[in-house]
Amino acid sequence: MISIRLIVLFLLLITVTGLRAQEVRSIVDEGTAITFDIKNFGLKVNGSFSGLEGKVLFDQDNPASGSFEVKLSASSINTNNKSRDKHLRSEDYFEVDKYPFITFTSNNIAKSENSFEVTGQLTIKNTTKEVSIPFTYQNVEGIGEFTGYLKLDRRDYGVGKSSWVLGDEVNIQLKVITR
Repeated sequence: MISIRLIVLFLLLITVTGLRAQEVRSIVDEGTAITFDIKNFGLKVNGSFSGLEGKVLFDQDNPASGSFEVKLSASSINTNNKSRDKHLRSEDYFEVDKYPFITFTSNNIAKSENSFEVTGQLTIKNTTKEVSIPFTYQNVEGIGEFTGYLKLDRRDYGVGKSSWVLGDEVNIQLKVITR
């Protein structure tokens, strides 16, 4: 009987210790930026999304124990052109009435020499694909900053059709501030 109690106590201690090392981080809207660029008529068009929210569990010394589960409103797209933004929200592109959120759920976080890489499921509209996002992390006085970069082919997610006017490759820059 004593040995079972010791085993249970030991397992509980390991679990609690593992949870304490993993840092639960809240996303801070101020300073967080999800920006992108794409070619349109041969010119670079910049835009952004806002309102990123979700759960970030991260321990830079043990990244494999962490996870990212985040979403943002597809209707928050902003290219500083109201007419274009309205068209991007339509069924021709993001179809925000039917698919209101863009989501990302991590499968794995790994550390390399000076950075990290998170692999997970990115869902845009009704399409989910695995992506890998290299990122750096800094923590200054309790404020964490995740900075990453990702390239996507918009057609892989059913965002628009083939076009000689609109580029296929979208460059996405991520700056996520957490506490």
